[in-house]
Amino acid sequence: MDRKRTMKRVIRLLSIVASIILLLLGMTPSVGADGIWTNQTPATAPPARDQCAMSSVGGDQVLLFGGWDGANYLGDTWVYDLSANTWTSQAPAVAPSARRSHAMAYLGDDQVLLFGDGMAPG
Repeated sequence: MDRKRTMKRVIRLLSIVASIILLLLGMTPSVGADGIWTNQTPATAPPARDQCAMSSVGGDQVLLFGGWDGANYLGDTWVYDLSANTWTSQAPAVAPSARRSHAMAYLGDDQVLLFGDGMAPG
């Protein structure tokens, strides 16, 4: 992998991590081509959570799944479109069980890999 491609991936990963942090603070971040952070205020957004997983899914979109709201495991799926500054709740016919402390990675071709605890407390 060439250095420029590696740097783009590192920057994208750092952007996703920062997005997770700001999401937990109730904000949706955006980094422009100039590298300056700005807070976005989309009309709709996922409920606050931690221990969720996020992954780029190509283009300007990021997939969010699951997490913990302080009382419940979450099993909802959301897509954030950076260009449109919109969060869209998804309702896939087949979805993983609610979980927290999991990880997700983009595999390309509209596919992600989700790994981690899916056991609800009981």
